[in-house]
Amino acid sequence: MNNHMNDITANESEENEFDDDIKSKSQRKREAKEITNLGKYLLKLSISELERLNIPQYINDEMNKIKKINSKTSAYKRETLHLGKILRNYEGLEMLFSSVANKDQEIKHKQILLTEYHLELLNNKNETVEKVLSKYPDINRQKLRQLIRNIKPGTEDMNDKHVKKLKSYLADFIK
Repeated sequence: MNNHMNDITANESEENEFDDDIKSKSQRKREAKEITNLGKYLLKLSISELERLNIPQYINDEMNKIKKINSKTSAYKRETLHLGKILRNYEGLEMLFSSVANKDQEIKHKQILLTEYHLELLNNKNETVEKVLSKYPDINRQKLRQLIRNIKPGTEDMNDKHVKKLKSYLADFIK
């Protein structure tokens, strides 16, 4: 009887070892959807941004084909799912995920810098202009001052056209 109990616990421990390696169907679906969303994100990137990611040519060709399709059609959905399947079979997928994550971090950092400079330029114009010019010497002092002057005092609206012009101008120089 005791031997029979040992056999059962030995069998259960062997099964538990295999359970860790097996993914549920739901887990596989979540991972597939995540990879498909990565493909959709890649479709939104510009050509120069895609070149920096070093994606193989066959994936670039597939993405160029999808970009020609109207995004409201079922063909677009079908092709993005196919792109997800291609990406799942791509061996460099982990590197692609990490490089996209790094790119997102760079974009967030750049947006934070732009907002900080924008707010500082509106409050302490002369000091911040000198600070920005010393950090980014390629910026045209006259154009920067003109963009700052065009923003009306007390404008808190980040969607104001002059605020957008200032941020766009600064974004060209901040790397």
